[in-house]
Amino acid sequence: MRRRRRTSGALFVNILGGFRVAAPRAGDVVILERRKTRALLAMLALQPGRLMPRGRLMAQLWSSQTEDTARHGLRQCLFELRGALADVDVDAIYVENDGIGLDASRVVVDAVRFEKLIGQGTVVALNEAISLYQGDLLDGFRVEEPAFEEWLRAERERLRSRAVEALKKLLAEHMRTRATDAAIHAAVRLLTFEPFDERVHRALMQLYADSGRPSIALRQYELCVDVLRRELGIEPRKRLKVPDIRPDRAKPRAHMIRSRGSSLSRPTTPLIGRHGDLEWFGALWERACQGQP
Repeated sequence: MRRRRRTSGALFVNILGGFRVAAPRAGDVVILERRKTRALLAMLALQPGRLMPRGRLMAQLWSSQTEDTARHGLRQCLFELRGALADVDVDAIYVENDGIGLDASRVVVDAVRFEKLIGQGTVVALNEAISLYQGDLLDGFRVEEPAFEEWLRAERERLRSRAVEALKKLLAEHMRTRATDAAIHAAVRLLTFEPFDERVHRALMQLYADSGRPSIALRQYELCVDVLRRELGIEPRKRLKVPDIRPDRAKPRAHMIRSRGSSLSRPTTPLIGRHGDLEWFGALWERACQGQP
C-alpha cells in the first residue's frame, strides 16, 4: 500500500472567471472528470465551513432526475471528489448527519477572499479584491440543470454587484486624493461592468482633462454618446460635462473644433441638442491649444 504523504498545505479553488483547482504542491494535479463534481465543489467552496444538506445539493444538480438517481449521482460525485483530494493529500471534505461541507482551514477560495477583502474596505484591500475578480463566477461553465443555472445566475449577479461596489469606492477615493492614474484605471474597469453609467463617463472625462489629455476626454464623450444612442436609443443628459472645468473662464467658441480640431474625430450623426456641450469642448480645445491644462 502506498504511504500517504503528509502536507499542511491547502487546496486552491478559483471560481472567479472560470473553474481552476490547484493542489498544495507544485506538480500535483487535481482531476475532476465529471462536470457535476466540479459544480459540487464550486457550491461547497463558495461557503466553506458550512454544511449543505444533501437534499439541497441533489435538488440543484439533479432536479430533473428521480430521487434515487439523484442520490446515486451525488454519491458518485462525492466519491470522485474525495478520491481526487486524497491523491493530493488534502483532507478537506467533512460530513455530519445529512450535511456535506469543506473544511475552511484546508481550502483557499478566490471568491471568499474577494468578499472578505471588500468587507475590510481599505484602498489596499479593495485593490486586491478587484485583482482577484478575473471574471464572473464560473464564467463559461454550464450544467444542464435549471435549478443549478438559477443558483449560478443569482450568485454571479451578487458577486458582480460587489465588484461594482468596490470599484465605485476606489474611484471616489482616488478622485478625492487626486490619484489620477489610479482613478482612471478604476473608471475604465467600472465601465466594463456598467457601460451606460453617465456619471462614470463624466468622471473619466474630467480625469482625462485634468491630466492634460483633452482629446481623449473628447473621445470619451463621443463614446458615451455612441453607447447610449446605439444600445439604449437615448441621448446623454443635457448637462453631461466635466464639472470642474468651467467654460465661462474662456469665451466658448464651437468653431474651434472645426478650425483647429482637424485631428479630432467627428460624430457620425449630428449631435442633436448638444450645442452647449459642443461649445464647452470648443473652449476646452482652445485652452489646450494655448498650452493650458
